Amino acid sequence: GSSWEGTWENDKQQDGLGTIQYSSGRVYHGELKGGKFNGNGKYTYAENEKWDYYEGKWVEDKRTGLGTMKLKDGKTYIGEWKDNDYHGKGKLLYAESSHIEFYDGVWENGKQTGFGTMKFKDGSIYEGEWADGHYNGNGKLTYGEDNSWGYYDGQWVNDKQCGHGILFYKDGSSWEGTWENDKQQDGLG
Repeated sequence: GSSWEGTWENDKQQDGLGTIQYSSGRVYHGELKGGKFNGNGKYTYAENEKWDYYEGKWVEDKRTGLGTMKLKDGKTYIGEWKDNDYHGKGKLLYAESSHIEFYDGVWENGKQTGFGTMKFKDGSIYEGEWADGHYNGNGKLTYGEDNSWGYYDGQWVNDKQCGHGILFYKDGSSWEGTWENDKQQDGLG
């Protein structure tokens, strides 16, 4: 079972500020209304789960509003939530072992959608439009130090250069034209 330490409403339902300790090892400390997580609270997950904790706003037992989620693999999300998903403006910091440093931008239903910036550990940075978790629309990818390309500024479809774009090389030259699946098609350069 679980235990509750806090206030009660009409001697029946947990209400107000308190702590619930679950037999699974999970712990919730925060506000409840009508027996549900509502308001500010911290939910700590059991040791065998992929999440470490969530701390922030709750609405009807769902992460909704501003909050921070720390995962056991080293990722941390700080930002807006809706119905338990990253939703709105937020920043995801990746684990030390990842080739990505962070994504900072707009989320929709747990996926990057809208304008955002992703920085990679090799120094590369993508700034632009996203859809369904991928580069989609107009964006600029500045390449890291170990690449002869300076940056690509143009259209993207599912993380690939596709449509009109300009590639600027580090030596000062450039190529402008049409791209398809990351390959130059027609253009000048």
